[in-house]
Amino acid sequence: MKFYRSGLIVLLAVASLATVVERAYASVSLTGVANPKYLIFDPDLELSGDGVLKMVLENKTPGTNVSLCAGNSTDFSEGKCAIRLASSKGTGNPTLAIINAKALAGRMLYAIRESGTGPSTFVLTIE
Repeated sequence: MKFYRSGLIVLLAVASLATVVERAYASVSLTGVANPKYLIFDPDLELSGDGVLKMVLENKTPGTNVSLCAGNSTDFSEGKCAIRLASSKGTGNPTLAIINAKALAGRMLYAIRESGTGPSTFVLTIE
């Protein structure tokens, strides 16, 4: 499962970012294709610390909209966005989400194509 491995790498990076020394900054960018959904990470790893994550979602495919979602495995399987963290409003309009890392504990993070019929390429940057 290609998306699972890349998602796991991103999760490790996110968990590391959440526990970095005060005033140290880093970022991770992930390019994915929501067709119709894309798993970014699952809740197998425990997120601890009071780190604030800044996530920027940008849709790269004209004629589609993508949402960044958090939820459980059932939500992901059914393609439902239980908690909408960010939603693209078309191509080239980055959307910002700021969230405490602990708020994602026990939840999957995934992208869902909300409109359009073809695969939707997106870029997610997490700082």
